[in-house]
Amino acid sequence: MEHTVFVSAGGGGGKGTVGAAECVAAAASGCSIAENLMRKGEDTLVVIDDLERHRDFWDRTEKTLIEEFGVGAVASDASALNAASSEMRIFYSSLFQRVGYLNKKSGGGSLSMLVLVEKDAPGGAKESYSMDDFDPTLYGSKIRARLQLLVDRKMALTPEVLKKLDIALPEVQCGDGRFQIMRIEDLMSLSDGQVMLDNDLFDKGRRPPIEPRTSLTRVGIGHDALAVSSSSAMRAVGSSLRFELAQTLDIPNGDTSADSQRLRNLATGYQVAMHQEKGRTRSLGESVVAIYAAQKGLLHKFAPRGDVAKGAAVLDQALEHLKGVCGKHMDNINTSLEWSFETRTAIDKELRSFLDSQSA
Repeated sequence: MEHTVFVSAGGGGGKGTVGAAECVAAAASGCSIAENLMRKGEDTLVVIDDLERHRDFWDRTEKTLIEEFGVGAVASDASALNAASSEMRIFYSSLFQRVGYLNKKSGGGSLSMLVLVEKDAPGGAKESYSMDDFDPTLYGSKIRARLQLLVDRKMALTPEVLKKLDIALPEVQCGDGRFQIMRIEDLMSLSDGQVMLDNDLFDKGRRPPIEPRTSLTRVGIGHDALAVSSSSAMRAVGSSLRFELAQTLDIPNGDTSADSQRLRNLATGYQVAMHQEKGRTRSLGESVVAIYAAQKGLLHKFAPRGDVAKGAAVLDQALEHLKGVCGKHMDNINTSLEWSFETRTAIDKELRSFLDSQSA
């Protein structure tokens, strides 16, 4: 906590435009503090933990602009939604533009930003829906065609099915829910990606409960060679991870073919590799080795009946062993960001030997 700065918008908790404006100002102030530390050579992380009050501010801003100038003057297509969205995008874009690394001449620090947004479905969701529930003015022709195809095949349009297709529930497409979804999508389009956490996966013991189909990153794409996520080592082992995990989620429960079982085993191994209990961190080298072990099919056997926590305990022991016997190679991954042939060969030998001893 000694390295943490909290910027509070006030403890009153009252509603109204003033309180909402203070919340927006607090986010900007937090970024300014972090930017000052970044110019002193510090690596900083800004966490904006609640956008609910921000939404109140943009709603009031939208109403004021429209009352003062008219809808047509605020948004060229006379859309009230776009009016509020435009103002919001300008503000958050100015914050996101501060994110990055500085060279040594400018201070050498860095600033990262994490915006936490809750995207829960509203209450009152039905067990299943009919085509009449999907208003043509809110759902485009392509989406309705996909839904109609499912109906023709006698498939129920349940909330689970709609979630898998990434189609908002009818309840979300109305009222405040629709405003919330639009603003979340606006933030996604401005950011360098998003991590979507799933309650169902959390209840099943997944840590972290990341939904692979809707989570993605654009960090490091282009010229940003400093980003660990886009390092040569991480690309070498993780380039197909998201795709293979998403493939597994689409396998029918009754499919027992060899290819399907291979994908299930691969996904279990990846889940073991990514499983981290609260407070447990890993270096780049440890993360690369963990994903490599999963990629080579070495981890799923330590997670019987999907017990990824048990498999992760074995993996942690393996990583500690490697730091002892292959410390030079593990350190080399962290410093060079490379997964060289020499490093891979040495680690592969020791990793397989250790895991074989655990399964014997």
